Amino acid sequence: MVIDVNWLLFKDCKVDDSLDLAVCKPVGQVPTRIYPLTFDILQPLDGMPVAFTGFPLGFVQPLSSRGNVAAYRKTVDENGARELIIDKGTWPGASGSPVYSPEGKVVGIILARGTDEATGIAVALPASFIIKFLHDNGIDIPTKTQQKKRK
Repeated sequence: MVIDVNWLLFKDCKVDDSLDLAVCKPVGQVPTRIYPLTFDILQPLDGMPVAFTGFPLGFVQPLSSRGNVAAYRKTVDENGARELIIDKGTWPGASGSPVYSPEGKVVGIILARGTDEATGIAVALPASFIIKFLHDNGIDIPTKTQQKKRK
């Protein structure tokens, strides 16, 4: 089996420590095979199924897991709740993995895994914060939201 791997170097990073996000410029040629992501800025409802996929623990093939939206917490500003809680544990190294809806739209990114009393959950940053951070740093990402209000 052959696995194509690309390493990218970055420079000129703008970091927001409070969101645990960064925007960086790539150094050199960027691979032409980049998979576009579509964000959904509407918060998924409690109980909605979601999944997350990433490359934890040095894996060279992606690892995916499914769970459900369990709660929101840490409301801090007009963008809504700061943390999306998923009722599925994650693994070390999964931070930065996209969390996506059954329609394949990104609704957040994994920030942390639950420990101690919170073992068995994952904590994600909702997409609304990601979109705002990118926009504030000169990157406009196309978003799609459902036309009908979620029931």
